[in-house]
Amino acid sequence: MEKQVIYFFGSIKGEKSDTNLRNSLISHLKMYGEVIDEHFYSQRPPSIWDRDMKNIAKATVLVGEVTAASTGAGIEIGTVLERNRWVEDRMKKRILCLYRTPEERTSGLITDCTLPNFSRGRYSALEEAFGIIDEFFQNP
Repeated sequence: MEKQVIYFFGSIKGEKSDTNLRNSLISHLKMYGEVIDEHFYSQRPPSIWDRDMKNIAKATVLVGEVTAASTGAGIEIGTVLERNRWVEDRMKKRILCLYRTPEERTSGLITDCTLPNFSRGRYSALEEAFGIIDEFFQNP
């Protein structure tokens, strides 16, 4: 299996995400390739937009933990889904959104999305999230 460049996204400022959970997901993702995640740990750059769009451009896939609301994560997802409409199939980026139960906390734009190259997985335990990630990478 070809190593991927994985852009990991999720809430940073809004509803604070669980740092231990995020770090566990990132560690698991590293089995599948390089994970771009410095935006969770770095100081605010002069241009967040430029940094994130540059990193998304480098990525082959995007994986996010979207339980907590995040305008930025929504913009990143929307940007890639719109881009996928206009690029050749070989250049399309796959997206996986993970969210914890209860489902009502997660945007309907994510839970109801049926667009190609978009996957989502609801989990209640970390091991379930790992299984969803494994399935995503092993069965593209």
